Amino acid sequence: MAEAHQAVAFQFTVTPEGLGFQLSREAVRQLYLATVHSWKKRLVRTKNSFLSGVYPASPSSWVLVLMATAGSCYCRVDPSLGLIARIQHCLPHGEALTPRARSVVGTVVFSTGAWLAAVLLFRRLLRLLLSYHGWMFEPHGHMSRSTRLWIMREMREMGGCRSCGRCRTVEMMREMREVREMQELREMMREMWEMREMMREMRELREMMREMWEMREMMREMRELREMMREMREMGGCGSCGRCRTVEMMREMKEALIKIMSIRKPLLYSFQSSLPKLPVPPVKATVARYLESVRPLLDDDKYLEMAALAKEFQEKTAPRLQRYLRLKSWWTTNYVSDWWEEYIYLRGRSPLMVNSNYYAMDFLYVTPSPIQAARAANSVHAMLLYRRRLDRGEIPPMMALGVVPMCSYQSERMFNTTRIPGKETDTLLHLADSKHLAVYHKGRYYKVWLYYGGQLLPPADLEMQFQRILDDPSPPQPGEERLAALTAGERAPWAEARARFFSRGPNKVALDAIERAAFFLALDEDEHGQQPERPGCMDAYAKSLLHGCCYDRCAPQNLTCTHRHPKNTQTPQKPTQPRPCCTAAATTGSFTLVVYKNGKVGANAEHSWADAPIFMLATDKFQLGYTEGGHCKGDPRWQLAPPQRLQWDIPPEAVAAIEASLRVAQAVAAIEASLRVTWVWAQCRFRFRFRCHAMPCHAVLCPQAVAAIEASLRAVAAIEASLRVAQAVAAIEASLRVARALAEDVDFCCFPFSTFGKGLIKRCRTSPDAFIQIALQLAHFRDKGSFCLTYEASMTRLFREGRTETVRSCTAEATAFVRCMADPHGSRSERQRLFKAAAEKHQQLYRLAMTGAGIDRHLFCLYLMSRYLGTQSPFLAKVLSEPWRLSTSQTPQQQLRMFDLNQFPDHVSSGGGFGPVADDGYGVSYIIAGENLITFHVSSKFSSPETDSQRFGRNIRQAMLDIAGLFDKPPPATGK
Repeated sequence: MAEAHQAVAFQFTVTPEGLGFQLSREAVRQLYLATVHSWKKRLVRTKNSFLSGVYPASPSSWVLVLMATAGSCYCRVDPSLGLIARIQHCLPHGEALTPRARSVVGTVVFSTGAWLAAVLLFRRLLRLLLSYHGWMFEPHGHMSRSTRLWIMREMREMGGCRSCGRCRTVEMMREMREVREMQELREMMREMWEMREMMREMRELREMMREMWEMREMMREMRELREMMREMREMGGCGSCGRCRTVEMMREMKEALIKIMSIRKPLLYSFQSSLPKLPVPPVKATVARYLESVRPLLDDDKYLEMAALAKEFQEKTAPRLQRYLRLKSWWTTNYVSDWWEEYIYLRGRSPLMVNSNYYAMDFLYVTPSPIQAARAANSVHAMLLYRRRLDRGEIPPMMALGVVPMCSYQSERMFNTTRIPGKETDTLLHLADSKHLAVYHKGRYYKVWLYYGGQLLPPADLEMQFQRILDDPSPPQPGEERLAALTAGERAPWAEARARFFSRGPNKVALDAIERAAFFLALDEDEHGQQPERPGCMDAYAKSLLHGCCYDRCAPQNLTCTHRHPKNTQTPQKPTQPRPCCTAAATTGSFTLVVYKNGKVGANAEHSWADAPIFMLATDKFQLGYTEGGHCKGDPRWQLAPPQRLQWDIPPEAVAAIEASLRVAQAVAAIEASLRVTWVWAQCRFRFRFRCHAMPCHAVLCPQAVAAIEASLRAVAAIEASLRVAQAVAAIEASLRVARALAEDVDFCCFPFSTFGKGLIKRCRTSPDAFIQIALQLAHFRDKGSFCLTYEASMTRLFREGRTETVRSCTAEATAFVRCMADPHGSRSERQRLFKAAAEKHQQLYRLAMTGAGIDRHLFCLYLMSRYLGTQSPFLAKVLSEPWRLSTSQTPQQQLRMFDLNQFPDHVSSGGGFGPVADDGYGVSYIIAGENLITFHVSSKFSSPETDSQRFGRNIRQAMLDIAGLFDKPPPATGK
């Protein structure tokens, strides 16, 4: 093949005259460009790492400190109080260091030390500021003095309050003291939002003016360079000589220095070392909140029993465990994250499909392009652009309320990450870079290179490559189509099969190509999406993304299998697995990008590497765009080598002879034993010749006997090889049966609720999340006639390396409201009062979870510490064995604000979902998209007679309408 010859830099042949080499200029050129690209990336990473390490300072501030110190010394004013003189005294004496040079070196060393000390001081101060979380607990319409001071200091540290903007902020804070009515408060918040937008525009304008100034300087330098070249030509010089090249290099270096010195905005990891550590809450507070959370779920006898266990644990076992846990929190960045990743995710042995992985959908109402290859190309290119910015750390950190930075640690493994199976525990393999993509289509695997000439392939070239795959008429190799089913079954069998059948030869080469890809792309032959005339279309869309055909979503790479939380069937020796944390409207990292035939896209994501991925599914239209015909912009380069088809060593006869090979396996031992005895007793048949010696006699075989024995041994080797291949195919089929049984048991109900959205909920003066969570409690009570332990995922990314915490939504206040709603004699005013109390309680729990005062992560770590110390705790064992029969998660809309949703209201996301956690429970994901839309994703299992996703979906609709009807702003009757 042509691409095979271009893949190597040289070829050689061995002849009688010696070695003959044939160099490939194109290959050498590609190698050179790849090396240059790699070094450029390293330099950019080094520069950004340095800038992040000294934030909020910058290299320009170091220059200012140096100039101020040098100016003071020139004026004979010593700002160092004698330190510069001491530094000069410590410098070595010699001819190289003159007194003037020693003075300069001492000034530079002192200025650098003073600058670094100021950087450390600022970062320490910033950490103290970020450790304050009182702003989350402020009641509506009021703000304490400490919070006001914190906001002013925080905005000053972040650079968010400048000149007149600072005065306006102080003025608006003064007005907040006079606000008493909710309408005035809402108007003030709107003004603050407009002010923030104005300040953002002013910063953008300032940045634009700076760039224009740089362009002006660049044009001036170009004019000087042009004048210099003209003078050199007049003097007989050459514009392409080395002197001109030196001048050009000096100009480029100057431009690079200007860019480095002009960095102002925070980079992705600028706040990482300034974020506070996750605090270890007191055991007494954790136990008290736990007992409060289970009180509405237990009768008096069971509650007293649990309270007794809790008291015994708190007085006898907990103090020792808490001391060790505090010690762990001192030497680790986050006392939860490492254990959470290992024991909850990587040690899970159950199938990851449905139990752990989650999915994300495309736009609900629009499809940017109906052409499958074009949509795939733009989506892939947009993700790769995001990956490049991510590698360089150029993405601004995510901010809570636009002020408080959140941890960016999880972004590190967003791409080039693979979960490697193991018998007892899996491992995460993260590569620094990956230059190819793994593609699946119609049972065939391809390797697509993403770079050419050291540059990223443009969308037009990617579209051409994907179209070549779609047009490829070749059938799958025997056993190739269902190969990925291995990753959909139990983890231990997949680890064993990987070690036995994919550790050598072409299978290892093909598997490495998949595992080391940037991410995985599946070109699906089905069509999915929102179609109002097709009932159940969104349910089919969700099922397709979650498990597909059980072998086209979970490829052995970084695509689709991790763990969120499998059904709760653990013994007390194994903690309950976590709930799904679907926290992004679109996804990335260890994931599979699915592109359907009609241009719709989606993703199935691996969960162990992060909890809040940010997928780029919705940015291809706004970043790149399409032509009028729906194709990618630009012209493709037809000279590009076509995608490489991955090869597998699974011969056709092995697939057809699985059962026969298994029967033959029982006779292998007998055949081998028979062959070992045959040569002893075959003297007459094969004409043995004997020689007599003083030593014991030995037999010498004639050529016919040797040939017969070798043929028999070759037959045995062929049978053993056939058995190995048959066992590999049998392992694939076994995993496929497990995956199909799991997938066919999933019952989905996905529906958009467009009667009202967060606009009406806010007019009811409550939090949209609290409104929906209370509605879910009402729907569940109507569905099953009882309450259950409810899980809602909350993030702890206000702390360094924070992941998630549990909000136990089934509170005493919520159950009281639900019972009042079920009581036909309950008054409207009483229901309103109970609803507001339940909403306020839920908000309080959510704030506690976000600020590190949750329940479940602390108890989880105490449990693991007890296992390490060999201490038995009936209280912890019982807590961690409780099933979560209602697992919920909210998908935030537009975490990165890639486009203005108000300007494009029809580009709302459908959100994402996950499978049920418990066999007899529900999994509910929802996304609050816009002012008048909430999309729900409900999952359960057909095998449970207690659950029905369609029935629960109807109960959710009715519960939302009933709660809205309690207020004076009922929704219109025309919604769905």
